[in-house]
This record gives sequence, structure tokens and C-alpha cells, in this order.
Amino acid sequence: MAEIKAEEEDYANYPLPIAYDFKSIDARERILYMNYNRVKADVDSLILEVEQEFKK
Repeated sequence: MAEIKAEEEDYANYPLPIAYDFKSIDARERILYMNYNRVKADVDSLILEVEQEFKK
């Protein structure tokens, strides 16, 4: 447990990186909307793939 505690305390020295630096609210909305559409398309294609597999 002491080793875990020491490791957890060490995380304070490594802050999380900033994943996005949005230039404006509009830019943020565009990026998030593109990500949403990509994830939705991936899920839709997976659903079709699974449906076709179970039809066999």
C-alpha cells in the first residue's frame, strides 16, 4: 500500500495534457460535432456488421 501511495503522490508532478485548444466557441462546436458524427458512423457500421453476421 505504501508503494501505491507513493505512486499516487508522484502523479501530482505530471499534470494531464490539454487535449484540445479551442480557438473559439464555434471551433469547439465544429470539432465536437465532427467527432460525434465519426463515432455515430462507426457505431452504425458496427451494428450493420453484426446484423449481417447474425443473418447467416
